[in-house]
Amino acid sequence: MGMSMSKSRIIATFVVVMMLSFSFAGFAIQSDDADAAEPSYKVFYDSLNADEKMVYDAFVDYADNEKLGDIEIDINHMVDSDSMSKALYAFKWEHPEYFWIEGIDTYTFDGSSKLTIPVEFIEPVAEATDKADKIDLLQSAVDAEVDRYITEGKLRYDLIKGFHDRIIDNCRYDKPATLLPQGTYDNAYNILGVFCDEEAVCQGYAMAMKYLCDIADIPCINISGDAYTEPGSAPEGHMWNYIQMDDGKWYCLDVTWDDPTTSDGRDILRFDYFLVGSNTVIDGMKFIESHVPDYDGGLSDFGSVIPSVTSVAPMTLSTTDYPIRPGSESDMNYLIGDGEDDIFVLKKELIDPNDDKNILDKVGSKGKATIIANGVKFTMSYDALKQILAEMESEGSDRFVFGCEVREVTLKDIFSNDYTRNAHVPYIINGTVPVFDLEDVGTGISVTISIPYEKTDDDFDFLLKTWSVDSDGELDDVDSTYEDGYMTFTTDEMDEVYVITSNPLGDFPILYAGLAGVGVALLAIILFILIIRFFARR
Repeated sequence: MGMSMSKSRIIATFVVVMMLSFSFAGFAIQSDDADAAEPSYKVFYDSLNADEKMVYDAFVDYADNEKLGDIEIDINHMVDSDSMSKALYAFKWEHPEYFWIEGIDTYTFDGSSKLTIPVEFIEPVAEATDKADKIDLLQSAVDAEVDRYITEGKLRYDLIKGFHDRIIDNCRYDKPATLLPQGTYDNAYNILGVFCDEEAVCQGYAMAMKYLCDIADIPCINISGDAYTEPGSAPEGHMWNYIQMDDGKWYCLDVTWDDPTTSDGRDILRFDYFLVGSNTVIDGMKFIESHVPDYDGGLSDFGSVIPSVTSVAPMTLSTTDYPIRPGSESDMNYLIGDGEDDIFVLKKELIDPNDDKNILDKVGSKGKATIIANGVKFTMSYDALKQILAEMESEGSDRFVFGCEVREVTLKDIFSNDYTRNAHVPYIINGTVPVFDLEDVGTGISVTISIPYEKTDDDFDFLLKTWSVDSDGELDDVDSTYEDGYMTFTTDEMDEVYVITSNPLGDFPILYAGLAGVGVALLAIILFILIIRFFARR
């Protein structure tokens, strides 16, 4: 699927000719309209040891300054081949902007104080008389195209979807490039293929996506590994991306597989692999089954020299899809944003049609908008947002604050004994004034609240409910549903305290309660039979 270099090549030829030609394109944007791309998430660098970081840093310094000769590192010992390979892969994975560096040749150590690393360039640069001018010329061509991808002021979802769609619209999968002799690479393996030649393989697609995300300051990681097109099929080398969204979770994105080749040459844009979860099932396979990272058991390409993402990154790969799905604007659940810490501030500009930053057109008159605060989702309709805007204008406020306090509460069991549970207390503040009844904001306004809840072995699915807690610690059943790790209900009252449990009896084991209930039922049945028999004899 277009992954360059096999694991055997790395190990067997490192001593003779170390050709780390991953085809991982990149380029540092130098135009007036875009900032230089810098890695938005350097997880691979963080996994390196001291020697590997030294080599990585030397490559960054070399590329930043376009030195174009050999790399020389002051060091008093030799760097082993695995460390050299690991450092170079990390550099290539995290710096797609240095597209003109293809790999290295055999490196040497003078035995006392200096390590010399000959650098190899992509063919157009290697053959140029003035390599610096050639790099600048290629960079200018990339800049001209990339400027069309970047739009200021859009939300993260909009940017990523725009990158995804434009890459697919402008680029075709370069099948012939995958048939080149081993060790032979062209622009299909770097971002020149996507942005200039309009033909690329999976490496080019993934590196182009990361490059664009780096410009937009969106955390994005290139992942190489094995791809399985169906259960039991042979693995093929592949590359895709993990991207962090507003909710703090990481989602899977495979631009290549969303741009399938067709027998009749038609272009197809799809979203099967767009911001999906690790457990999302596509064509009969979970994503984690069809896409196996090299560091997590992959077999075909880079193996143990790949730095591990999950061992060093504070990342949570979502098991489910990102809540906004393309192509469903008439029933869109639009994520406005995720609040830092415990709150999200809904500023007037976000829902004011007269402001360039407003998102009402994204929600649509039939859609809904979701706000996340402290992990809790608040979902409101387009009409509710409009009424909130009217309330802001009427009261002279410029924001609504959404939050959810998590605290311990004291409850009463069936014997009036005290016991404690963690409770969620969602709240909304209009400017600086708490909102207790959404009816006071606008007619018919309600909010759907989704509280995260991880079921335990002690939970009984058929009894799991949300309960509101009154001032005396008594519980009242709330009409709610449990789905995808959230307990969801709708309310217009914002002064409630909620507990989620399948055992409202406190510390009294629900099994005993069940047995007691069965015993009472049996006694009732026996008593009923005795009464019937008594009257039958009379």
